[in-house]
Amino acid sequence: MPRFALLACLLFAPTLFAGPTADVMRLVPPKTSVCFVVQDLKGTTARVSESPFVQLFARSALGRSLTGSDEWKQLAAVETVLSDNLGVTFSDLRDQVFGDAVVYAYQMSADAGVVIGKAPKPDVLKRLTAKLNAAQVASTELKGTADKTHTGVGYVERTKADGRTEYYLLRDDGVFAYAGDEGLLKQVIARIAGEDKSAAPLAGAVEKLGLTEAIAAVLIDPTAFAADLAAQEKQANDANQKAFLRQFGKLWSAADAVGVSLTLNENATLAVTLATDPIKVPEELRSLVNPDSQPSAIWGSVPSDALLTVGGRFEWEKFRTLLGSFLGDDGKAGLKSFPDDTLGPLVGKDVLPKVLAGLGSDWGLWVTAPAKGDASPLPVATLAVRVRPAGGTDDAIGQAVMGAVDGVMHAVRIEHNRKHPADDQFHLTEDRTDGGTMKVLRNDRSLPAGVRPTYGLRGDFFVLATTSEAMKRFAPPKADSPVKPAPLVRLNAGKLAEYLTVRGGDLAGVLTAWGGDKPDKVKSDLADFAAVLELFETLELHHTGDGKKMSLSVVAKPAKPLRK
Repeated sequence: MPRFALLACLLFAPTLFAGPTADVMRLVPPKTSVCFVVQDLKGTTARVSESPFVQLFARSALGRSLTGSDEWKQLAAVETVLSDNLGVTFSDLRDQVFGDAVVYAYQMSADAGVVIGKAPKPDVLKRLTAKLNAAQVASTELKGTADKTHTGVGYVERTKADGRTEYYLLRDDGVFAYAGDEGLLKQVIARIAGEDKSAAPLAGAVEKLGLTEAIAAVLIDPTAFAADLAAQEKQANDANQKAFLRQFGKLWSAADAVGVSLTLNENATLAVTLATDPIKVPEELRSLVNPDSQPSAIWGSVPSDALLTVGGRFEWEKFRTLLGSFLGDDGKAGLKSFPDDTLGPLVGKDVLPKVLAGLGSDWGLWVTAPAKGDASPLPVATLAVRVRPAGGTDDAIGQAVMGAVDGVMHAVRIEHNRKHPADDQFHLTEDRTDGGTMKVLRNDRSLPAGVRPTYGLRGDFFVLATTSEAMKRFAPPKADSPVKPAPLVRLNAGKLAEYLTVRGGDLAGVLTAWGGDKPDKVKSDLADFAAVLELFETLELHHTGDGKKMSLSVVAKPAKPLRK
């Protein structure tokens, strides 16, 4: 289990940016452009290494494949070399040297970086450093070392055989730093000695970005990259590219800090977060940093066993304004005329403004596994779009959408039937059910087995499904139905893994017929995918923000708890 503990530590270690990490962050030089922070490896291993999730991973096909790989064997060989020559193992490095906090601060202006950390066992780090120096001198890789001081703080210069130099300091309180650039190490020393008390842009980024519980984070100072963005915009020849860079630059300039983080609580969360000055954010971009917090009511109608669900709220004018702000004049003109050129002829240009204003305030698309006993292994898809306000009575938008879809279906049917024989014809029929009228497109020869595109109006929604049964199962949300918080996208990883395990062979046959790959290869790929999915219960994509901070995050709920 020791190496699994190390793997769990590296991938899933929970971090609290406090204590040792705060001590280290105070030493980061002010002109740092990018800062990578990791901490609490020792504590994390204790919490995670014996967790049910790690045990599940060790038994999984993916875990067994990893431990049997050449790379894993090479990792074990490296640990043996460390133990034989320096008297330390990976566990020693984790618990006694890097276990509290480690930061890598990079200055783009100097094209140099410095590693800063706080070791739980300073004496162990000193002994390890002395052994490493002695071993490298003996092997002539290192010419020697020299003690130096700056503002009363001691540090060491290492001179390699090729004449290159590097520098480090080790303090009794466990603080250590290493840099290839002496000037950069002196900047850290100035922070230690209290001679440099200037504000560092990234010093408060952890709190500002809300990453105090992150496992690890890459912190970015936006001002360090502003000139590069401006130069790219100036050099861009394409009007749309220039407009995109200009608008992105405005959003970037409004950010005080940017972070990419991995957080572990009950779930694992990978997020990109921007802390912004609301006053600096252009009005047309404010929906990005302050998205609609009201989730789509459609989530209440999504089956609990859906394999994949995408849902949200949509307003055409907001979308057009946002997207158009990233386009050049031609792009804006094309976006503005798009509805007239495409939807106008289908729904009628007289009702088009009403359709655009009212279509899609709630919408959702979900995919479910085929029912047990279904001959077709293909999953079933359902799309539902609100065409009438909750409790409303105006059917104009719904009827316009139905007319548009009727026109498309008839055009497809006529064009296909004109070119194909009598045994390969499309038929559009109308069925009446308790939920209302639905229309079904049938062709047992050209459509995949079990697929019969079906559409109609259900309550306040227009619904399109790949089977009539899915259409019948749709239950529109009621006007007074409670709306719970929901993501933009949810992948039911556990159910998808189960579906691929049970129907993977049949599905491989269908995919082979479509794509031409060998059935065994497709089946093997599906099995490998299922082996990864079975480690998780769900994967979700969230977009959150309050005007001052915006985050786009992927949240993974593991199949087993991450803590014992």
